[in-house]
Amino acid sequence: MPYKLVSFENDKHGLLNHDKLVRELIIDWFNLYVRDLKPFESDNIRETIE
Repeated sequence: MPYKLVSFENDKHGLLNHDKLVRELIIDWFNLYVRDLKPFESDNIRETIE
């Protein structure tokens, strides 16, 4: 299964400091890999956002 890990520095478990961005990332991910069936590129699975 494709996945992507995004880490948010200086935020808590609920990601309250980044709630809008988290929702956008989730919706974008589902649109690409579920709706559009894009092949997943495994070299881009981790991202850190400050």
